[in-house]
Amino acid sequence: MKLRLFVFFLMILSLWAANFWQTKPYTDWNDKEAQRLLNDSPWAREVELMMGGAPGAGTPGGGRGRGGPGGDVATPAPVSVVLRWQTALPIKQALACLKFGKDVANSADAKTFLDHEETTYVIAVSAPPEMLAGPQEQLKSALKGRTTLAVKGKGVLTPSDVQIMPNNKTVDVYFTFPRSASLSLDDKEVEFSTRIGPSAVTSKFRLKDMVFNGKLEL
Repeated sequence: MKLRLFVFFLMILSLWAANFWQTKPYTDWNDKEAQRLLNDSPWAREVELMMGGAPGAGTPGGGRGRGGPGGDVATPAPVSVVLRWQTALPIKQALACLKFGKDVANSADAKTFLDHEETTYVIAVSAPPEMLAGPQEQLKSALKGRTTLAVKGKGVLTPSDVQIMPNNKTVDVYFTFPRSASLSLDDKEVEFSTRIGPSAVTSKFRLKDMVFNGKLEL
């Protein structure tokens, strides 16, 4: 009896500790859960930068603080940038939930979107508009040359395409990479790196955390 109770307790504990995307179908996700998956999950993370350049640099137009004899000086202000694997199924499901709401389970458009077979990896970077000011063609060309997806033992992938799209209060940059270098759990992690203006944007993704419904989702 004690053993059964102990096993039951472990089962309850494991369910409690599991993330919602592992225990609930996407059709039951609420807006808060969908937003969390899009901003703070194995497929998405927030990177904090300083607008003036590297961390610790000054921020144009930022807050002010008392300086030396010259008076006020600019105080560095952090800027949040979100990196997201746009082609991963759980990310697509979260996007569908936010777009179609309660109709997501019955929407033909949602089904078409979710059933679409991805032939590339797309990583999106959501940044404040001021970080991406300037002629778009020049920006796209510069971003394309500054961006890599590094896989240990498989070299470095470079984007085949870059698209820039406004999105409410942010601007989304979509970096498309070929799936010619097939990724697996044996690769352990991949590192995305780009530079937006003077700011380096880098993050590592652990592939073992990106398994969804028993499959590596990228």
